[in-house]
Amino acid sequence: MRLMVYPASKEVSALARYRNLIKDFDEVVFVTPNHIAKDGDDFAALDGGMPTGISVSTSFAEELERADAVFFAKSYIPISEQSLKSNIQLAKKEGKKIFSQYDFQDDPPVLPKEGLTFVKNTQEDTPLICDIPVPVVFVMGAGPYTNKFETQLSLYEYFKKKGYVVSCIGTKSLAGFFGLDFFTEDYCNSQMSIRDKVIMLNRTIYRKYLKERPDVMIIGIPGGFMQLNPIRYEEIGDMAYVVSQAVTPDASVLCTYASEFEEEQLEWLKNVCQYRLNAPINNLVIANAVMDISFETQQCDYTTIPLEFLKEKKPLQKCDDLNLFYALDQEEMDALGAAIEEQLANNL
Repeated sequence: MRLMVYPASKEVSALARYRNLIKDFDEVVFVTPNHIAKDGDDFAALDGGMPTGISVSTSFAEELERADAVFFAKSYIPISEQSLKSNIQLAKKEGKKIFSQYDFQDDPPVLPKEGLTFVKNTQEDTPLICDIPVPVVFVMGAGPYTNKFETQLSLYEYFKKKGYVVSCIGTKSLAGFFGLDFFTEDYCNSQMSIRDKVIMLNRTIYRKYLKERPDVMIIGIPGGFMQLNPIRYEEIGDMAYVVSQAVTPDASVLCTYASEFEEEQLEWLKNVCQYRLNAPINNLVIANAVMDISFETQQCDYTTIPLEFLKEKKPLQKCDDLNLFYALDQEEMDALGAAIEEQLANNL
């Protein structure tokens, strides 16, 4: 089965870099407008990471003929609603299976898998908060474009290759393509009290543990771990707090933006994670992106920096008790997996 992804951008980097983990499709092709990339460019031209060996196409019509299904992905790429609707209708006319993140009146979102099914609070004979008796790894992020979901998949792949049974809850609906559960917007945006959210999530994760009996659980934390950006209040860290009260991690990863990290800044990050979220961090993943805030225009922009340039100009510094890794580099992600495996073994 051949899946076509359109428009390809860094938003779907996970599908390109971890395509071997995708369920139901043995081939994936990425199509993007010709003003974004050249035909035949490596996917790295879209996300700025290390080369993938995957070529992007700029021919929607040609690739549509050979595809069995099409995934219309939300993207920062400026494409008119009319153009998107027209391409969706064309794919339907050609008899292709449609997946979409767009919510149009005649074409609602369609995903390969529903999100995490939550257990409602009940009066069962169990403690209010159930203990998860296997190692739990948190993957947190400072905000958008920190490669948080790619990091989750890298750990999921690492532990599976090592022979572990791995349970994973993702932060993006793209997780459905990998057969994984993910946090739904309905849950994250619900008006439930924090207490009810915490209990519901704890019961849900416990039921997931009972069903899957994993050796390790990887939980991606929706949104930012706290408010770093005074303009984007959706990154205030509310879901990070909820998850941290529902489950206690045994190891944690924080994905953040490229920056000149001072010792005081790193100490502050560690203190916030440990004392606000009960999630001591030993691992920092650096995205090839920087956050630019304009207080004058009240705008926040995220700029992608080619990873090869970043690694050359800003080699990772050594820290006594904090491991630093670059995202979108498989060697770095394998090293992250090995570091966490060692941390979990020592914690036992």
